[in-house]
Amino acid sequence: MAKPQSKLFLAVVLAGILPIAPVQQSVAKAKQASPSTGFPDYATLSGEIDQFTKRLESLRSQIDQTRFEPDALIDKLDFDADALVDFVSREVVFQPYSGLLRGTSGTLRARAGNSLDQSILLAYLLKSAGYDARIVRGELAPDDAARLLHSLREPAPANSLDYLDNAVKAFYPSAGSVPAASSDAASAAEAASIDQQLKSSLKSAGIQLKNKDVTSELTDLVKTYFWVQFRDGPAQAWQDAHPAFGASTPPASLKPLEAFTDSIPDAYQHTLTISAWIEQFHQGKITPHRIMADWTRPVANLQGVVLSFRNVPMNLNRDNAGDLAKVMESADIFLPTFNDSRAPGAMAFDLKGRTIDPMALGGGGGGVFKTLGDAMETAAGNVQGNEGGQPLLALHSMWLEFTFKSPDGAAATYRRYLVPPRDDHAQDTRPMAWALITEFDYMVNAGSEPLDYLADRYLATGIDAEPWFKAIVARSLEPDENTPFPKKSPPRDFQPLAQYWLMDSQPDADKGIVGFRATPNLVGVRHGFRDDSTAFTGIDVVAHRLEHLKVTDSGIESVPEAGLERGVWDTVVESLTGQSKNRTPKSIQNTMSVFRLAGQQGIATRVIPAGQVDRVKELGVDETARQFMRRDLQSGHVVITPASKPDGARMTAWWRVNPETGETLGMTSDGYGQEFIEELTETVSISLWEVETLNAVEGCVAGAAHDPGTMCCMITAGADATVSLGMGKVLGKVVGGAGSALFDILSFGTKEGTEALAKKYNVGEGMGLMPSLGPACEKWTGGGGGE
Repeated sequence: MAKPQSKLFLAVVLAGILPIAPVQQSVAKAKQASPSTGFPDYATLSGEIDQFTKRLESLRSQIDQTRFEPDALIDKLDFDADALVDFVSREVVFQPYSGLLRGTSGTLRARAGNSLDQSILLAYLLKSAGYDARIVRGELAPDDAARLLHSLREPAPANSLDYLDNAVKAFYPSAGSVPAASSDAASAAEAASIDQQLKSSLKSAGIQLKNKDVTSELTDLVKTYFWVQFRDGPAQAWQDAHPAFGASTPPASLKPLEAFTDSIPDAYQHTLTISAWIEQFHQGKITPHRIMADWTRPVANLQGVVLSFRNVPMNLNRDNAGDLAKVMESADIFLPTFNDSRAPGAMAFDLKGRTIDPMALGGGGGGVFKTLGDAMETAAGNVQGNEGGQPLLALHSMWLEFTFKSPDGAAATYRRYLVPPRDDHAQDTRPMAWALITEFDYMVNAGSEPLDYLADRYLATGIDAEPWFKAIVARSLEPDENTPFPKKSPPRDFQPLAQYWLMDSQPDADKGIVGFRATPNLVGVRHGFRDDSTAFTGIDVVAHRLEHLKVTDSGIESVPEAGLERGVWDTVVESLTGQSKNRTPKSIQNTMSVFRLAGQQGIATRVIPAGQVDRVKELGVDETARQFMRRDLQSGHVVITPASKPDGARMTAWWRVNPETGETLGMTSDGYGQEFIEELTETVSISLWEVETLNAVEGCVAGAAHDPGTMCCMITAGADATVSLGMGKVLGKVVGGAGSALFDILSFGTKEGTEALAKKYNVGEGMGLMPSLGPACEKWTGGGGGE
């Protein structure tokens, strides 16, 4: 998986409280360069970073912004009302779902929407072009509703990035033809094999995935219809525009039932609510406590927005800020943060499950909390007063909660445990403390993303990382200056966006079936540590349901088999991101790896039909896994799992399949549907907000404390860790032509190295990040960019 994009645990939250801690002095000295070595000085490298950034900006300026930026589209269409109406009617196809889901930008990027989202987009374009515009609601006659429904189709294929061919060649002036991408045939083959295995298992258990006629319910859904009225000004008559009907004849007569000029009522909104909780064990009783108040927003406003959560250890101070291991040795009190600031209604909590308003901490911080907590515990009795050595108080669990609510009032809630419910409250709390500092970056998506948008965000991340590149160089070549790292990290949206794009790149999908998101999806990336020597990265697919519909002569059918195939592909491509790591993983845990081990060890596969919760006790798995399986069975899913956990697997795993919709996802026994990669790391003397960048640097410097050539390694590894652009290497496998080259440009931190990348594009030495690094790196490391 790609490295986190400079996960600054505390950079924003504590920016005004603590200074940036210096790096270990011995490491800093190792990064000094002598003029006699011929290694570039700071001024040279800084200037080349500036030049590199300008080239990125030039390349980004060539991207077709009209694919995803409404204002760019307005400008291209010369603010002309007829042209704007024609564009939305012709280019944005109709798809049936309820309420306002994708919003203006999401609908433009997906090139698809229901009548409300299409109208939201068109009204925005018209208003921004200077016209009066409003959205009108009415009710379609049955014949018109049926006609609209039968217009269901996929949007036109998104344009490739081939139009950037010349721009990419300009980036590498002496490059020949841009190499094409190599397809990831292995992933497609693995997905096809799993499809067959799951279908066979379901059939053997007497469970069939049957197409269902959904014409009637969809017809009722699309009867609630929206269109746009616009005019030049108050003196002009309103004109009707019906983008949902495209080029076909609009309804002959519609009675307006209500009109919206400024906003859409809550009754038509999909919403997401996020909260955080702990449970406290107290004398045998388990009590929940809220540690973050409900944070609720319309889903349409969250397209492309990163939602971040992390718990900050409150024992951080000036003396220990540079040593993660030291911090975690005594970490006991944690503060929830959300979107890089204190979480709304945040309650600090400790490893005994006690909570307190952080405003009460005063200047003494954690000391005040500990004093109050110890007094509370003493008053309650001896901490070891329970039978069997169980403590009087303990943190039982900690989780995040995500609730999607649709316009009809239906709600779906998902939990993500940082600390799963514990059986033994007397166990060591250090692993639990490490788990609590896991970072989560989630992104809502209700449509699909064009490749142009990913390319734009990819380059934007590289451009915004300029101050990080310079800080890395400065701290290496001018350590006495003690240059601080920037307080603001580069954008964190590229990796979740890339994950969505990979999911949508399913090969060999049946072209006669229309697959689209009719409800919000939520995918995240989590980064954390098992201990002071092991870090992990995981993709977390929280919700990923798609509708798969087929237009027939008699109506519209749902196709659950297509849903199963898509769910398997989504799970398989989680493992693709593991190929962007530039260090060898210690272990990889996912559903496929667990089933592979089970097959090698002759462990039978069990199929448990939906609702048959009692059968979970037949399985030789731990109670935490059983708990999550029961939840899946209770929610209408079939569970397909090895009868016991294979030897060598960190956890057990299963496939959950909804037999009605085909919705399928690979699950692991920590409750996540994700790819899980562990790797060995160096965490000594690394400040929390520098952990990802300097982790890579420490690994390079170790064993070569006085070798100036390690600067090459530092630049390549540090840049990759900071910007998280190793995902470009993955995207390059499924993107052709110039697109593949573009997504390689910033991937110099992978194993290919700067020099290998330069050779790939036939541009000589040192044409990666900074030209002068080429000869120096080759001199000191023998080539390869300092790997």
